[in-house]
Amino acid sequence: MYVQRFEVSARPHLTIAHSEDDLTIRGEGEREIVVKLYGNAMEMEVSREGETFTLSLQARCTIICPEGTTVTVERAEGNLTLRRLEGPLALRQVRGDLTLKQVGPTTADEVQGDLHARRVQGDLTLGQVFGDVILKQVEGLLTAQQIAGDLVVRDLEGGAAVEQVEGDLLLHTPLTAGKTYRFQVDGDALLRLDEESNVQVTVQAEGEIIEDEAISFVERQQPERHRLVGRIGTGEATLEVQAGGDVLLAPPTEGVGVAFGVTLGEEIEETIERVMAEVGRQLDARLSEIDALIQAQLGRWEARKVRRKAEKAARRAQRHARKMAKAARRRARAAQRQWRWWEEDVAPERDVRIRQDEEPVTEEERLMVLRMVEAGKLSAEEAARLLEAMGS
Repeated sequence: MYVQRFEVSARPHLTIAHSEDDLTIRGEGEREIVVKLYGNAMEMEVSREGETFTLSLQARCTIICPEGTTVTVERAEGNLTLRRLEGPLALRQVRGDLTLKQVGPTTADEVQGDLHARRVQGDLTLGQVFGDVILKQVEGLLTAQQIAGDLVVRDLEGGAAVEQVEGDLLLHTPLTAGKTYRFQVDGDALLRLDEESNVQVTVQAEGEIIEDEAISFVERQQPERHRLVGRIGTGEATLEVQAGGDVLLAPPTEGVGVAFGVTLGEEIEETIERVMAEVGRQLDARLSEIDALIQAQLGRWEARKVRRKAEKAARRAQRHARKMAKAARRRARAAQRQWRWWEEDVAPERDVRIRQDEEPVTEEERLMVLRMVEAGKLSAEEAARLLEAMGS
C-alpha cells in the first residue's frame, strides 16, 4: 500500500480526473487529506493548486478528507463510495455501482451500475442510471431523467420529478405539504399512502389500479378503470404517477423491506411451480398423442415421427423452465441484497455489492421433478439436466 498525506483547510476541493478501480472517499478529520492507494506510487498522479487537488488513480484507493470537502469525479471505472461529505458532489460518469451515505447536495450525470443513497442533505439530481436506484432519507428534491432498473424511495422530503423509470416503483414516504411528487414508470407502481399524507392523487395506469380497502379518499372523481383522481386528507401535497403496468395503493407498513421481500419470494415460488406445471402439461399432451396413435395401430414410422415431435416439444418446455427458474432466482437475490441494505447501514469500507452465491435446488423442486420421472413424464437423463439447470 502507498500512502500520501496533505495538510489542507477545512474546505478543500478534490477532483478525481480518472479512477481505474474501486474508489472510496470518506469525510473524517479536519485539516488533512490522506490517500491510501492499494498499489505503488507509479499508479497515482497528483497535482495541487492551493486548496484544489486533482488525482488520477490506476489502483483501488481510499481517500480520507475533511467533511467539508467538495468533490468532483470526472470518471470512475469501478465502484464509487462517498460517505460523510457535507460539500456539493459532482459526479460525471461512474461505470460501476454508486453508494452515497450522509452526503450533501449531489449530482450524478451517469451511473452504469446500481445507485444506493441514504441521508442526502440536499437535492439529488440524476441523469441516467442503468441499474436500480434505492433511496432513503433524501431531504431535498429528487430529479432523474432515466432509471433503467427499479426505483425504491423512502423518506423523500423535497418532492420528486422523475421522467422515466423503466422498471417498477416503490414509494414509501410521508408526502411533504406544498411539494410535488411526479413519476413516469414503465412497469408497476406500489404507492404506500395513509390519511396523514394529505395528498392530491392523480394516477394513470395501462394495467389495473388496485386500492387497498384501508385507503380512504375524502374526495374523488368518478372511478375509471385506468385513471384515479382523488384527495386524501387536506391534499396539501401532490402525487402524480403514470405507469405502464399496474398501480397498487396501500397503507404504510412496518419493515417495508421485509414485507416486500416476502411477497416477492411468494411470487417467485409460484412462478417456478407454474413453469414446472407447464412442463408436465406439455409432456402429458404429447404422450397422449402417442398413446392415441398406438391405439389406432398406426405404422412404426408414423409413431416414431410423432415421438420425435414430442421429445422436441419437451426439450423446448424444459429450456423455458430453466430460463424462468434462473430469472426468478436472480430477482430473488437482487431483492435480498436491496432489502438488506435498506434495513441495515452499510458498514465502512464494505462494497455494497454482495457475492451472488449459487442457491441449491430446494427439496420441493427436487421432489416435483422426481414425481414427474415416476409418472413417466421425464426420463432420468432429462430430469438430471433440468435439476442441474435450475441450480445454475
